[in-house]
Parts: sequence; structure tokens; C-alpha cells
Amino acid sequence: VFSQTSTSSRTSLTDYMLIPKDSLSFHKFNMKRNPNHYSALFRFLGADLTNQFHKYGCNHVYFNTNVQTIHAGRIKYGIAERADVMRDLLEWNELYVAGRMHKPVQWRYSDGQTPIGEEGYPQYLDVDAMEERWIGKGQTFTDEARDNLNENTQADEPLSSTWNDNILPDPKLDQACRVNRRRALLFAILFSLPPSSNAHKHYSLEWNQLYEQICRLSYDGDVRMRLKAENAHKIQNIAHGQRAYFDAIYRDGIVANELHHGSFDERVLSLSLEEWRNFLVEAGVPQQVITIQRQLEPSHTHLHLENALNLANSSHLRGNVAEIQRLTKKSVEKIVFDSSKSQLIKGFFTAGTTTSIKYAWKKMMKSFWSRR
Repeated sequence: VFSQTSTSSRTSLTDYMLIPKDSLSFHKFNMKRNPNHYSALFRFLGADLTNQFHKYGCNHVYFNTNVQTIHAGRIKYGIAERADVMRDLLEWNELYVAGRMHKPVQWRYSDGQTPIGEEGYPQYLDVDAMEERWIGKGQTFTDEARDNLNENTQADEPLSSTWNDNILPDPKLDQACRVNRRRALLFAILFSLPPSSNAHKHYSLEWNQLYEQICRLSYDGDVRMRLKAENAHKIQNIAHGQRAYFDAIYRDGIVANELHHGSFDERVLSLSLEEWRNFLVEAGVPQQVITIQRQLEPSHTHLHLENALNLANSSHLRGNVAEIQRLTKKSVEKIVFDSSKSQLIKGFFTAGTTTSIKYAWKKMMKSFWSRR
């Protein structure tokens, strides 16, 4: 697993994200295999109504939390149907799974022993068999490592070249992950540029700053952050604790192999507003960002990112960088807020009242001590 700074694995739940092709089939198999993973309410309701609840609202992830395992202590795992994951990665309609994928993950798929269904997608969670083969070897199953830490794993260990290779058995999902991360980097660049940016002047942006901005994409609008129910240093802990992994993905991966303009070294990325514009034109603006900007400020179309991209060479753009940054950030935060609010409400039902209260209290205490 990956490490954050200033976090103990003894007090954190390990996060997993399972991506079945059909969430209803997954719940049917998983509920038979692991009924104790589900709250009493959903054991009573059964798989069909559980799946309807899973797909309800603007967040399409179902979490089973506080699950005891033999090899990895207590974990929580989310279930997100492949079609919903693809939509989020490409459109940012939830920025939930997509936001997790902005940060380092390790993918694990069928090794011939894992209980799987059609085309290698998980059919149910055989958590203890899985943990014995993978966690016991210091690996994780599609783990964003958002809360989990292993103090014996250092973020500056040598990394496999597979960080930059196509390692997923699903080429479309792999490509969607690449598009999602490329856009995350470009949005982080936008938010890091000086408000008075000149179209052709090159600006040096530190990688640490960019990695923090990438993390902020999925945290700044989070309802838990707004309620101060998260570690105040969470963003810095992830960006700095996993620096080598971020470098492998963004600096040595996307920038070195896919963005063929600007320049970079181990400390900074140097590029101009015009070069950034060219990158984003190629990558495209996520559809949900376009939709939200139209809703928030329908009369200010010149500030909408899709329109601003056509004005990169004009004095108009140079004079409106700050306003474009403001509206774009506001739009991203709204997507995250709506999605996280939906997930928070769902969590009280999926985890059960007692577990939810304990989990919320633990989060609040971590937040309290991080702010002292």
C-alpha cells in the first residue's frame, strides 16, 4: 500500500474499490457469500432493492464498511459498476471514482484464483483469500490509499515501469483512466498559473504545488472538508507522502510521453498559457464541468472553459484568467460537493447507524487533532 505522511495504519481503514460489470449480479453473489458485510437494513431488503439504492442519486458507489479480515484488519470497500466508472472518468459527472483515480492506485485483476464473473470482473468479494495472496505481499486491490498507510512502505521506493504502461485487461477503462489523469493535470496547471498570465510567457510551476492541486480537485468541495470533519493536512499528506508515485504518473508518464510542449525537470514544469490551452483542446473539457458552468453563470459565456479555449491568443483571455480560474474551480467544487453529500447520506444507511456514528466521530477527532 502507499503511504501518506503523518498517518498510522493501525488506526485507518484500508479502502478498496471493486468494479464489477453488473452491480446487481455482484450484490446477489456477494450478499449470499458475505451477508455480514451489509447492514441489517439491506440484508432485509435484498439485492434488488440494495442495487436500486446503490444507483440512486448523483453518486453511484455503494460502500460496505468496517469489514473484518484475517490479514488486513478492518477494511471498507466500494462497489462501482463499470459503466458508471467509465462515465465518471470521462465526464467527471461525480468526480468520486475519477477523483480517486487522480491519485496513485494499484490495480489488481484476475490471477486465475480470484472469484470473478464475466470477462474478469469481480463477482463477489472473497476478501480473506484475496488478502492472503495480495495484502500479505504488500499489495492492494484497486486501492487509492486515501486513508490507509503501511509505515514499512516508503513512497520513494523504486517504481515499476508498469506505472506508465497499459496494465489493465480492459483497454477502454485503461484509456479512460489516462484521459482522466491528463485532464486532472491540466486543471491543476490552470489553478496554479498566475491570474495575470501572459499567453506566451513561460511560467515555472513546482511539482509539489501541482500535485496538491490535483488532490484538491476531489477534496476542496467535499462536504466533509467543509464541515471540518477531515484531517486538515490530508491533501499535503497525500501529495508529499506519495510524491514518487505522483512523479511516475504525471511527470515521468503524462508530461514526458504525452505532452510534447513546454519543459520540465525534477523540480518544476515550465509552460505558457498558450501551450496549456493546446493541451486542453486536445484532452477536452469534461462534459459535467461544461454543464455546471452553464448553470452557474449562463450569461458569462466568455468565462466558460470551453469558450475560453478559443481565446488563448487574445488580450481578452489574458485579462480574464482570474475569473476563468474562479468559475472553473467553483464548478469542480460543486460537482464534488453534490457527489460527496449524496455519498454521506447513503453511508448512514449502508453502514448502519452505530457504525456511521463511530466512523463520523473518528473522522472528527482526527480533524480536531490535526488542527491543533
